[in-house]
Amino acid sequence: MPSTTSPVPWLTTAAALVSGAALALAAPAPASASPSPAPDAPPEVPEGAAAQVVKVPMEAANITSAVPDADGEGATARLDNGQSIELPEQAYTEWQESKGEVGTEDLVIGDCGYSYLWLFSTGNRGYMVWTGFHVNENAWFYGWESAVIGAGDTRYEQTFEDGGVLDSQDWSQDYYGMVPATDLYDGMVDNGWAFLSNFQICTALGPNDTQWIQ
Repeated sequence: MPSTTSPVPWLTTAAALVSGAALALAAPAPASASPSPAPDAPPEVPEGAAAQVVKVPMEAANITSAVPDADGEGATARLDNGQSIELPEQAYTEWQESKGEVGTEDLVIGDCGYSYLWLFSTGNRGYMVWTGFHVNENAWFYGWESAVIGAGDTRYEQTFEDGGVLDSQDWSQDYYGMVPATDLYDGMVDNGWAFLSNFQICTALGPNDTQWIQ
């Protein structure tokens, strides 16, 4: 397997500039191992919250093609699992420079890490979404979207992004919002991926978490 130490010189410096994302120190065991503990919950949530986190394996995929965006700030990449993702400019550049060396023979399905989500009622119709991933290779870049859906398909979306380079196996972030009425709500990872140091894309397959928000 490729080293998790960044082979790209500027990543060491750029990684220090990452801001806005809370890094969760999750267990290093891959999702396919049995069973890895839940990540540490943010300090603002009740004791024991980590045990309630919903976790699912992530799936490895390879970029088969990428088309630069019209504004030149990234590219739309097509994966061999049929998914399309939006790569930031630095990720696209790295893939362009190394795509001749990236093969699919080492592709391992369902064994590149795990994603997690917890939907929590904070009272007074407030909620918190806590979501993130642990991957088996360092992630240089990521894209992460979650949503909270209620009665009548009421939908509240959360997009987590950072302009820097992550260069870590772990990332998590929380989001606080309000709903208009007490009800059952479904929280989910809508679209999540991590660009790994071996140039594969580790894609999220969920998860979902249904909670009563009051």
